[in-house]
Amino acid sequence: MISLRDHLISNLNWVRQCTEDILKGFPEDQFTFQTTETDNHVLWTLGHLILSDRWILEMVAGEKYEVPDSYEKLFGFQSKAAASPDAYPPIGEVRRYFDESRRRLMAWIEQADEEQLTKAVDDGGLGFAKTAFDALSKQMWHEGWHAGQIAPLRRALGLKPAFAPPPE
Repeated sequence: MISLRDHLISNLNWVRQCTEDILKGFPEDQFTFQTTETDNHVLWTLGHLILSDRWILEMVAGEKYEVPDSYEKLFGFQSKAAASPDAYPPIGEVRRYFDESRRRLMAWIEQADEEQLTKAVDDGGLGFAKTAFDALSKQMWHEGWHAGQIAPLRRALGLKPAFAPPPE
């Protein structure tokens, strides 16, 4: 039987690989491309996922991962994607935080035992998660939701789909 930890590791890795596949071939000079002003673009999505990994890590492990103060305003809850790339930090910087935030989250999961994964967490009274496992499972959905918002941007730019149908 697969352990809770192995389940989380497998699924979080799968979701991140899907996100990476969606990002593959997406031109960096189009990371703020939107078909409408209400779209979340690639750069906003990366920054937002940094903050959500950070929040989950703090919730489940009490670990505070420092990011620039400006990230909360740019990418946090209820922020809106701005069309201008000049509104954001450099893509390379955002990408480094994106990779590092997930690395830290996965490092905690890899050492967590069943008790740590099933203990109650404090989500600030939001009703988001009752346990660490619950919070981490919802993070999978959250990343998939936002990564899926990039797919229509790929189509609008004429990029090939990230996922090909199985061979016949």
